[in-house]
Amino acid sequence: MMENERKEKEEKPIIIEKRKRKHLSNNRIFRKVFISIILAIVFGTIASFTFLLLQPIFTDWLYPKDIEQEVIILPAEVDEVLPEDMLQEDDETNLENLPPVQSMELTEEDFVEMYTALHKVATETMKSVVTVSGVTSDMDWFDNSFESKGVASGVIVAESTKELFVLVEMEVVQDAEQILVTFSNGTQIEATLKEINENVGVAVVSVLYNKIDESTKDIIKVVTWGSSNSPNLEGTPIIALGSPDGHTGSICYGMITSAGILIERTDSNFQLMKTDIYGSKFATGIIANYKGQVIGMIHQEETTSEMQNCLVAIGMSDLRAITETMSNGEKIPTLGIRGIDVSEEAHRDLGVPFGAFVMEVILDSPAMNAGIQSGDVIVDVDAQPITFYSDFTKALYAHEPEENVVLSVMRQSGGEYNNINLIVHLETLE
Repeated sequence: MMENERKEKEEKPIIIEKRKRKHLSNNRIFRKVFISIILAIVFGTIASFTFLLLQPIFTDWLYPKDIEQEVIILPAEVDEVLPEDMLQEDDETNLENLPPVQSMELTEEDFVEMYTALHKVATETMKSVVTVSGVTSDMDWFDNSFESKGVASGVIVAESTKELFVLVEMEVVQDAEQILVTFSNGTQIEATLKEINENVGVAVVSVLYNKIDESTKDIIKVVTWGSSNSPNLEGTPIIALGSPDGHTGSICYGMITSAGILIERTDSNFQLMKTDIYGSKFATGIIANYKGQVIGMIHQEETTSEMQNCLVAIGMSDLRAITETMSNGEKIPTLGIRGIDVSEEAHRDLGVPFGAFVMEVILDSPAMNAGIQSGDVIVDVDAQPITFYSDFTKALYAHEPEENVVLSVMRQSGGEYNNINLIVHLETLE
């Protein structure tokens, strides 16, 4: 029986199943790879677009921040002498109709009351005055390290949502490794240099609001800007604040003796005001009028030998545009000329057109490269009419370095003035 079963098994054929692997053609392989690549690209593009679209939203949601606003310094709310007003002839005044001059007697109480009122104004204005220190490391003869510190009085001229901006003399912060600002209550906070203007010798430094404690915020304020272009500045009572006598926190009283002097600088002119205040040749700070409005920045570099101890100041009206530009961290553009207004007499007697009269072209400046010459009169900057030199400065500061501007220039040739259009590539004022 068993033998029969063994024979039957040997007689049955053995079936072996062999699976054959399906063969893919090269075309089908390439097609699948290509489709995979396309899908990957489409997916990546959608993912990238979604990320770029939603990333700012999630960032602002997770890390909220204040929107930084542009610093704008408004002009003083007082009547200013406009250049066009200077061209108008004064009406003849009938001296016989003037009221007679009346004598005035002042008592001791009157003087006390007057100076008490001035001191009250000075105390309030001092809230805007700060002390700026520039700290620099150095080595002595024996290779011992030490810190040198330059100090000057500055003034809080503007603010943004995040910062306070202080105008101060350039020298104290130009090469400083650390800048410190001390407020009127003695609080000292580290500051950052925003910009320097070597053309007039001033700088703007900033202090972050989040570094200032609440008690200090309560007693400091941005200064009220006054006008140095107001009529009849001569004889105006003033207060000198900061360090007019060379000592921090000092206050002096006096008046403006002259205000018609111009300091000629590249692309701009600045008004210089002289006072009868006897101060230090190292004086820094501001001068304010009896309303507490700052009208000048003390600038003793412009003192003359015959009045070397009398305080002089640069008019704040001329510093406003520069201060605003520096507070925004922007560079000052330059054309590279020095000039003046065209006077009424030159226009009437010599036929010189009104505009910015070019007295000097700075060597290797954009003006020289564009072909501007001494004696030219700039009458138009990018379709903006120029009647006075201050119009030219204002139009220039409305542009940025590395921009191209089109100037319309009147040039004398053959006894008459002809118009020339020039394209100038502005540079940064160093």
